[in-house]
Amino acid sequence: MGSGTIDFGTFTPAPQQKRRPLGPHIRIGLVSAEGITAIAAVIGASSGLAGVFVAWAGLRTWRAQLRGNTEYDLARRVLRGVFKVRDALQSVRNPFISSGEFLLAAREAGRDPNSSSAFSDPLSQELVYDRRWKAVAAAQAELQIELLEAEVLWGAPIRDLDLQLRKPVAELYVAMVQYLRALSSPPHPGSRHEELIEKRIVTLNFAGEADDFTTTINHAVDGFQTFLKPRLHITQV
Repeated sequence: MGSGTIDFGTFTPAPQQKRRPLGPHIRIGLVSAEGITAIAAVIGASSGLAGVFVAWAGLRTWRAQLRGNTEYDLARRVLRGVFKVRDALQSVRNPFISSGEFLLAAREAGRDPNSSSAFSDPLSQELVYDRRWKAVAAAQAELQIELLEAEVLWGAPIRDLDLQLRKPVAELYVAMVQYLRALSSPPHPGSRHEELIEKRIVTLNFAGEADDFTTTINHAVDGFQTFLKPRLHITQV
C-alpha cells in the first residue's frame, strides 16, 4: 500500500435481515376486491340469519300467545255450555209446575189454555215436560259444537268428560218418558213396573243438593271444571 493511500479493505455488505410477515390485521389490507366482496356477503348473510332468528323467536312467542288465547276462550265457552246443561237438567227436575207454566206450554203447543183439562190431564204434564226438555236439548246441541273444537285441541280426555255428562242426561230422559207413560197407563199396584216408576219419579224430582241424581250431575260437572280451570288460569280451591 503506497504512502498517503488509505486502504479500506475489501467491502463486504452487511447481511440483510429477513422481513417479518405482516400481521393478520395488516393482511386484510392486502385482500383483493373480490375478497372484500365475499367478506361483505358473509357479514350480510350473518346479519340476515340474526334477523331470521329474531323473527322466528317472535313468531314462536306469538303462536304461544295465540294458542293460549284460543284455549282460554274455548275453555270458557265449554264450561259455560256445561253449566247451561246442568241448569237445564235441574229445571226439568223441578217438582213444582205453576199454572203459568201449564198455560205457556199449552199455548206453545197450540192447545186451548182455558180448557177444563189444561191442568189435570196427562197431556198437560207432557206438554210441560216437553217444553222443559227442549231447553236441555238446545243446551246439549250448543255444547256439542264447542266440544268438537275442544277435541281438536285436547283430544280424547274431553270426550270422556262429555260421556260422563251424557249418562245423567240419558237417565233423566228415560225417567221422564216412563213417568209420563205411567200417567196414561198406570202400573198395577205392587208390580215391578210400579217399583220402577217410583224410582223414576225419584230421579225426575229434585229433592235437594244431596240427592243421588244431583250428586251424579255435580260429579260430571266437577270433572269438566278440573280439566278446564287450569286453561282458564283459575286455581282450584
